[in-house]
Amino acid sequence: ESLLGLRDPQRGTARLFGCDVRALDDATRARIGYVPQHSDLFEQFTPAQLLAYFRSFYPRWNEALV
Repeated sequence: ESLLGLRDPQRGTARLFGCDVRALDDATRARIGYVPQHSDLFEQFTPAQLLAYFRSFYPRWNEALV
């Protein structure tokens, strides 16, 4: 979750594809796939809210595929 920029690193820094995870651009986010087994970040979300949240990370979101 830190690598996706969803949580700030508790210590040090984290980089993904050479970018600081606290400032990922759209091109870098588009290269990421995220499939959590369990996450306490999203327990309050409905399925529709969760999809809307993840959609915000991908400029080329494929609604038909989802």
